Amino acid sequence: MNEQARTRIGYARVSTGEQDTTAQIEALQAAGCQRIYTEHASGSRTARPEL
Repeated sequence: MNEQARTRIGYARVSTGEQDTTAQIEALQAAGCQRIYTEHASGSRTARPEL
């Protein structure tokens, strides 16, 4: 597959309302992610709707 045809996907997740995904999103963008999914969810949840 051509390297230019690949899309890098990232996933940022925090588990409490006090936490923020900003630093994770910035790191994923710096790593070249074109599509980033974010989620605010409790650690006890096993379902991950964004994934």
